[in-house]
Amino acid sequence: MSPTLTAWVGSRRALTAGWASLLVTGVAALFNRGLEWAGSWRQAIDWGTGTTVLVGPVAAGLACWTYARMRDSGFHHVASSSSRGFAAWVAPLLWHWWQASVVVLASVALAGCVVILHGVPAVPTSLGIAVEAVAVLAAQVSLGAALGVMTGRTWAAPLAAVGVCLLGVTSTWGLIPGIFDTGGVTGSLAGEVFNVRVLVLSGIAAAGIAAAALWAVTSVLARRPRLMTSLIAAAIVSGSWGYVVLGSGDDRYQLASGPITMTCSGAAPRVCVAADTPQPRDDAARQ
Repeated sequence: MSPTLTAWVGSRRALTAGWASLLVTGVAALFNRGLEWAGSWRQAIDWGTGTTVLVGPVAAGLACWTYARMRDSGFHHVASSSSRGFAAWVAPLLWHWWQASVVVLASVALAGCVVILHGVPAVPTSLGIAVEAVAVLAAQVSLGAALGVMTGRTWAAPLAAVGVCLLGVTSTWGLIPGIFDTGGVTGSLAGEVFNVRVLVLSGIAAAGIAAAALWAVTSVLARRPRLMTSLIAAAIVSGSWGYVVLGSGDDRYQLASGPITMTCSGAAPRVCVAADTPQPRDDAARQ
């Protein structure tokens, strides 16, 4: 960890508080409805990525708190006078994003291990949805950092957390395009698969939001590298396109095009259900 990064997020107290808050919210999001997803691989992975609903807002609040302190201290003036100032200024943002990503990906891995222990076969291709979740985390953290830079006040951190949380809620409810809806489906996904088109567009739109917020975060610097400016602008344009297309209202799940795989249990009676049905089949057969 660089000296600059250590100065802002690397103290023992800050590291402990940051990791603890993210881990607690990740566990709470994954298990808040128990293990109802434990019999379905897709639903379990969906719940793993769905932990961004709480992890993202907490990470946004932490980023806001960090950048409010940085702005209030006048560190942006120091960063503007250095050839490496841009990297030093955005390093805490990348750190908070990395922290949140580790927690969400660990949640995905934990959910996958749980369903495997329940005898459900793994479908590794479904793990690709984690890419979209990481992109959404980038948007959430960047928005929090941008609010911290704009206000320069640490009291804005709870506002950042609440605001980002509301973005997730309104995405899930369909009040805005589902960019911040990263999973946590409560119904069965038997006979359904992930809608790759929607997930890709959502990831692109989230990257665009992250780029726009990054532009705001670095707006206080006297200069920005030209290449970085071009990349940010390209991401904003691409994200805007993804947002417009995503507004068509398509869901992140769609019906499977092929035959549904069935699995059976018991003899008299013999119970057959879709292989990705969450409930224990042995219990159904006994009933």
